[in-house]
Amino acid sequence: MYATRLIRDAINVVHSPIYEFKNERVGTIFIEYEKIHDPLVLEDEFFCDSAFCINTMEISGFQPWTQEFDYGGGNDVYNATALDGIGEHEIIYIARLYNIAPQIDEFTQSIDELVVEYFPIYDSYVYPVLSDDERLAFHDRIGIALHYFGSQSTDANPDDEIRIHEDRRSKINDYFYSTWGADPWEFELLDGTVADTDYSDSIELV
Repeated sequence: MYATRLIRDAINVVHSPIYEFKNERVGTIFIEYEKIHDPLVLEDEFFCDSAFCINTMEISGFQPWTQEFDYGGGNDVYNATALDGIGEHEIIYIARLYNIAPQIDEFTQSIDELVVEYFPIYDSYVYPVLSDDERLAFHDRIGIALHYFGSQSTDANPDDEIRIHEDRRSKINDYFYSTWGADPWEFELLDGTVADTDYSDSIELV
């Protein structure tokens, strides 16, 4: 079973080892990790090297994340930064346990992540904001209501089921729009021209 992430979503992996005498032998019994994660990019990592840690991870473009850790715990943030990173990926952790110098144990854990391209399917509904209470409706601001159906998976997404996935979240980073008005009787634009005219600068969306 794997978790599904949209392209450029943060993949936050939390690790917390459990072994005998962990809290009693801080600094003498310790753990090291080998991380295998290609082609995912390791954006940032944190390792708690004391009995207790509180860390806030701040990465540009991601929401800050604060967590408490005990000795040997921590987290790593991965990201698929390009479309060639889509598909199913395995992240492998090889943990090696040492007692001062000699290695005394080793174990491996892995997780699977499915990274998919985001292709949202919406219906949009435009309406004047009547609560503005202007004398004429076209002086009101323009509102847009969106009905989100899900994210469409295509042949470009290996390892994914090709359909509209209703459970994948809506993600809007930005929007743009253009508008025009016309006299319904004369069939020409309100500024007297017959070409499309952009009125975006004078209309506010909500």
